[in-house]
Amino acid sequence: MVMGGNETTTHHTREVLLKQIKERPGITFSKLMSLLDLNEGTLRYHLNYLEREERIRSKKEGVNRIFFTSVSSPSTRPGIEDLRIDQKRVLNIIQRYPGIRSNDILGSTDLSRKVLITILNRLKRDHLIWEVENGNGIGYELITRERLLEEMLLDVVESFLRGKIDQSNFIRLKEWIEEEKRIEKYR
Repeated sequence: MVMGGNETTTHHTREVLLKQIKERPGITFSKLMSLLDLNEGTLRYHLNYLEREERIRSKKEGVNRIFFTSVSSPSTRPGIEDLRIDQKRVLNIIQRYPGIRSNDILGSTDLSRKVLITILNRLKRDHLIWEVENGNGIGYELITRERLLEEMLLDVVESFLRGKIDQSNFIRLKEWIEEEKRIEKYR
């Protein structure tokens, strides 16, 4: 798949690239290059474009850069239209850096600590973000359907291990959650 000059080919290449990243979260640059038969420059061009548009995100892991699709754009989620500009900005920072701590958000904005705490409390109250343990204390993450399903699965496993649900209910709940996760993957 070589980058063509026309818009249709470019759009198709990006959609195929997005699909591969969505199906293989944490995929490496070299794996994408071989799967899609793209040259290095073309792949970098499309990945940079998708990252600027916040449709994907990446992080360095060892010697590799790995790629993930971004969660649904905060600007399209219910309740977003009622947020002020500074609240949307904080939400976008949290989307870009899952697990980010409040001090790091402060460093990325010109907000006071008091204003940031008010914003974070509003976003939590509106069920747009939640607090997460990130090894360095408390961070913040967007609430997504996919993440909710992961948390549900952890709760079901813990309930089973503690004897709060029997094996047949555990299996039914686990299968239902896994099916929902598979469906979510293709939305």
